[in-house]
Amino acid sequence: MEELCVYVPTFHRHRILKKCLHSIIAECKRCEYEMKIYVSNSDKDDFETKQAVMEMQEEYPIVYSENDINLGIDGNMRKGFEIQGIHYCLMLGDDDALCVGALDTIRNICSKEREFAFALLNVADDSHAGTVPNPQGEENVVYTDAVECFKDNYDKMPYGTILCNLKYASMISEAEKDRFMGTYHLYSGILWDMALKCSRVVRIAKPVVLKHAYDKTYREYLKDVLHRGIVEWYDLLAEEYQIWAQPAKMLWVMKCFREGDESDKRELLEKYPLISYLSR
Repeated sequence: MEELCVYVPTFHRHRILKKCLHSIIAECKRCEYEMKIYVSNSDKDDFETKQAVMEMQEEYPIVYSENDINLGIDGNMRKGFEIQGIHYCLMLGDDDALCVGALDTIRNICSKEREFAFALLNVADDSHAGTVPNPQGEENVVYTDAVECFKDNYDKMPYGTILCNLKYASMISEAEKDRFMGTYHLYSGILWDMALKCSRVVRIAKPVVLKHAYDKTYREYLKDVLHRGIVEWYDLLAEEYQIWAQPAKMLWVMKCFREGDESDKRELLEKYPLISYLSR
């Protein structure tokens, strides 16, 4: 079994995908470490992305696949959990980029830590100079209780950016995975299910991914992500997490209410009348 791979789902974003892949390849060359890079394109007719990857395949071996239909972010992320013959999978958004030294950090934790379900990645700012502080200190934080980890980190997962143990991912049934489809956060739901089976999660202290490396391009469905997808995701989490998931959901709804326009506020008030009491 190979130790590590990288999986990048994409859809019509060949320019930023190239930057993401360049950062991965640069790290592999710097470390003199060869690993598989998987790219999954959710549009088989996206010639620009295919061409961009083919050009980069001349520099570094990349496993490229195309979906016959657009699986959406949930379906495309799900494919990363089903890669065979790999122990750990570094899942990146196509608008992510690795920091210098990221691969050293990842390989170190894979080889030296005991089995863990997943690792939360720390990030650096765009200059590589600063990091987002680890609230627990400068050392890696190891959780041995999934619910305790959720309490501390339910809002810390970057969109689709995680280090995942595929051994534990394979223990999650198809039906369990399916329940998160359409929330835009299927990957995160699967990870928390995995944590219940392994009970060991690591929060990495050193930076791995650049924060806000590139402009986000999913604004056209952002409202659906914020007002429906994330809220439903909280409700679909395993029963063990619900003691913290429901308060977290209401905090999220209140955030959407405070930051929304008048139309958003009316819509949220209709769905969650409790807002009128909480916002007094």
